[in-house]
Amino acid sequence: MTIVTPVHVGTGETRMAFEYHNDRDNVKNYALDDIFGQLPSSQLLDNDFLYSLTIQSNKKGNSTRNRLNNALSQIDWDTINPQYTLRYEGNKLLKDNVSVQVKSLDRPYIPGSSIKGAINNAIAYDLSKNHGETFINNLREIDEMNAYQIKKNLSDVYKILFDSIQDDFLKAFRSCILCSDVFFNDLSLMDVKRLHIDEDEKEKSNNPKVDMAECIDHKQSSKGDFISIDKSKVKLLKRQYGQEKYFNEFEQYLNIDKLAEVCNNYFRDLIEEELSVDYDYYFYSKYHLGDALKSYKKNEKHSFYLRLGGNTNYFFKTISYFIKNKYPNDYKYLFSKIFSPASKGMKAKPKSETMPITRSLYNDGKTYYYPGVVKIEYVKD
Repeated sequence: MTIVTPVHVGTGETRMAFEYHNDRDNVKNYALDDIFGQLPSSQLLDNDFLYSLTIQSNKKGNSTRNRLNNALSQIDWDTINPQYTLRYEGNKLLKDNVSVQVKSLDRPYIPGSSIKGAINNAIAYDLSKNHGETFINNLREIDEMNAYQIKKNLSDVYKILFDSIQDDFLKAFRSCILCSDVFFNDLSLMDVKRLHIDEDEKEKSNNPKVDMAECIDHKQSSKGDFISIDKSKVKLLKRQYGQEKYFNEFEQYLNIDKLAEVCNNYFRDLIEEELSVDYDYYFYSKYHLGDALKSYKKNEKHSFYLRLGGNTNYFFKTISYFIKNKYPNDYKYLFSKIFSPASKGMKAKPKSETMPITRSLYNDGKTYYYPGVVKIEYVKD
């Protein structure tokens, strides 16, 4: 696996900017105990200082931030051992909260579950395209409860296509595809710029909202048995379900060449959607991101692309792109029931015609990246 562009798989944890310290072309992360151990007790017991450490204080203007910065200026960072180092080519003082990359013993990795989820999306997308008319006809007839389940669970997408399919079969089928965690060494710190692409928001998006994320840095490769087919489980699956009419449809995917094909097809279809933005959105044009996206479409033997992790747009996690392009009227009609990413209680209500309404790009202080792209090259037994 090669990291083509920085990948962020979050833990759900957010760290405050003061836990990181600029050091030339790097940023270092420090444990809170070590940071506070450098401060006098009187500082640590001061209510105003303690408030300056909270996320809420960021909304109150510069006074609380200045109080924090004045305290941090007392610290001799060279006397503290950092937990880990991240590449960052910007020279700005960090102000934004940082989403944490999943790690084990401070070593970043991509979970096997994330890889498997991306492969499952590609399979669901391929099956939906192969049975497009059946799929859309059945979708038109679903009730509210089934619509909710489909929106929530890929298994219910399969049930729309195959009436008699069983949950036990789907569980056993997925267990035949083995995906393990993939470890890397180098981290980077990225500004996450969320870009609006609909016409009404273009003016606002010249100054898009900025957050930050720890990422697995690009240009790294890792070798191992990350994706494989468990042949013994395939035999058991065939013995138990081989007579089912849907079995052959699923068996074809228990082959690494077929998985590579469907993953590439899925990825390239979605890249086509991204490339259409290149002509409309100044970030894509200005930073030549369209040229980079075109390069991912090359056919190479025994390799395929996946897009993984956070900040990937809505289409990369669903089958919606196929429906929107092939059956636009149905997509619009069924959008709020099935295809909208909005959950109950959300203030913003996305519209079918503008989906996906936003894009996220990463910036390391110097270069913009289309995030989350990995390339997998494989050999066959």
